[in-house]
Amino acid sequence: MATQKSLEAKKMADISNKLAKVEEATRKKDEITNEFITQTKEQLESKMEQHVEKRDAIISDMKEKLKIHAQEIEKTRETLEQQKANEQKAIEEKLKIAQSLRDENIKKMLDRLKEHNTIKIAEIKSQNDQLECQKLEEKARIYENKLFAAEQKREKELQKKIEKVQKLERRAELVRQNKAQAQEIDGQQNPIVSSG
Repeated sequence: MATQKSLEAKKMADISNKLAKVEEATRKKDEITNEFITQTKEQLESKMEQHVEKRDAIISDMKEKLKIHAQEIEKTRETLEQQKANEQKAIEEKLKIAQSLRDENIKKMLDRLKEHNTIKIAEIKSQNDQLECQKLEEKARIYENKLFAAEQKREKELQKKIEKVQKLERRAELVRQNKAQAQEIDGQQNPIVSSG
């Protein structure tokens, strides 16, 4: 009877030892798994941070380039405006001189031809005025077309750059959302792992 009890005690001790070994193996496996998850999470977070920093640097650089480009366009527009104003002023000066010379010439012609055909003289003066006006209008149209073309080009370039920045910002938003989802998934998985 005592021998049977000692055999049972020995079996129970063997079972307890085996259970202890299984529990130890399970504990070690859980530690290794947790350590792997932690390292993987840290690596992913590090990569994500580097990507976000790189993306932010690209966006910042793009914004700075856009700002410089917009300043250059504005400077060009101001230069064109100044050129237009200068040329307009020069044209007005030339017109004044031309008007003065024309008036003087017409006066001389009128003095010489007073007794001849006064209607012809008026027609000549009118034709000269029309020609001068047409020349001025043509020059004004050319300058306006140049300015309009420059404005259109500037707006197109700005629109392209803005679309590029918006695309980058959308990408950045996707990265942020993915990171948030990854953190949510990690947050949901960690309790399960630690309880295992």
